[in-house]
Amino acid sequence: MDLVGLTYVSIRRHTPNVDPLQELRRIHRCSVDNNPALGITGVLLCTKNHYIQFIEGEEKVVRDLFHKIERDKAHYNIKLRRSSILEERQFPDWSMNVVYIQSINQALYGYEDPTSDLNPYHLTSDVLFGLLSAGTKQTLCSQLRVA
Repeated sequence: MDLVGLTYVSIRRHTPNVDPLQELRRIHRCSVDNNPALGITGVLLCTKNHYIQFIEGEEKVVRDLFHKIERDKAHYNIKLRRSSILEERQFPDWSMNVVYIQSINQALYGYEDPTSDLNPYHLTSDVLFGLLSAGTKQTLCSQLRVA
């Protein structure tokens, strides 16, 4: 059984009359309820327009979960950015940490530009992983408070 990790990006589907933080709480609850039994750990970074997620676990389980994620109507244009064999877990303490930031510009540069946001599809997988890692340490953004 190989331990693998994968990173993907997607565009959040904006649903009228649905609070985006409520949607993130739903995703977090589902992850906390299901991921420990599957041996899945990772982190989900959310901006106002995108999801960036890293999931890790046993190869078949991760692959099956990713196929389920691809069918989720909460987002679209899902692109796998990296899949690799791991020597050890990168986020062993998180069944799924959920981090919300207003924008990637805010995370990288400390300011919000309402006219633009960096496109995560154009960032390298190393930069994406750096954003995810920094998010779990709360150096760039605040974690979602889940009640």
